[in-house]
Amino acid sequence: MNHQQKEQLFNNFLNEWGSKFQKVPSILAYLSKYSVLQKDLEDIPMLNRDELIRSQLEWIALIAQLDNPIETAIFKPYWVPIAKDNYDHFIDVSSNTFSIFRIYFRCVESHRWFIETEIHSTLNFLMSMDDHTFELAAGWIDDGSTRRQFFKSIFIERSQFGITENIGPNPTDRYWWIGDHAEDYYELTNNKLTIRDVSSVVIGLLPSDMKISIRHFQPENLEQSAILKTDNIKSFTYLLQIIGTQRVQSYHVLFESENNCYATYESGVFRLYHNDNSLLSLFVDQFCKTKKEGKHSA
Repeated sequence: MNHQQKEQLFNNFLNEWGSKFQKVPSILAYLSKYSVLQKDLEDIPMLNRDELIRSQLEWIALIAQLDNPIETAIFKPYWVPIAKDNYDHFIDVSSNTFSIFRIYFRCVESHRWFIETEIHSTLNFLMSMDDHTFELAAGWIDDGSTRRQFFKSIFIERSQFGITENIGPNPTDRYWWIGDHAEDYYELTNNKLTIRDVSSVVIGLLPSDMKISIRHFQPENLEQSAILKTDNIKSFTYLLQIIGTQRVQSYHVLFESENNCYATYESGVFRLYHNDNSLLSLFVDQFCKTKKEGKHSA
């Protein structure tokens, strides 16, 4: 995009939001005087009047060129970046209160941007400072509850995506499941494999599409609905990882395609019973390979 095109976009912005945009430099200068905001805004090297104009021109040009739906759905030309070095903090000139907020990108699946309001009403805040009625509890400055709620929602939504197989578990490696003393690590006799000194997630070495049903599961504080949605090794491994492998005391899962074939885990001991000896051998190979790779990388 050439400079003329940028100027045209910026002029369109001024035609709609120019009267409010002109107030932003004074608002920022005024805010910078108050020590009460140091905790909230101390990391923001704020732009001066000339820098704001150049920055806004570039911001409007940037978002006009975006084509990712995740970004086009959220970024607005009436957001005014207020920091010198990044696009993290903004003042909203479409708001009558000139709210100040920051944005986060959720880099885990499902990806999206999140807005956290830091000062709900900049104008009310400034007026309260002038007439000595300022109170932090008045709701004009966010207390962090919005951010906590956001990260809680990340965990809940990501859990649902994993359990329903929209995203997969993290790679199953030595550091997930092999204890420090796993030297005599397995015993294979007939159709039974026993592995000691491992965590519950070792079952993730089985083929991810193997269908299972959970007969017994004893972690702490787990909703039963999550267990009911778990029907194969991939989703079960994900479930174990989000719970935390150290919180799983025991489980017993059946393999639906075979009779009398199942896996159990209790107190660091994993047992796999299966009529297919090639499956057992493949599991041992995967186990030994991962254990060896873990030693070499240590």
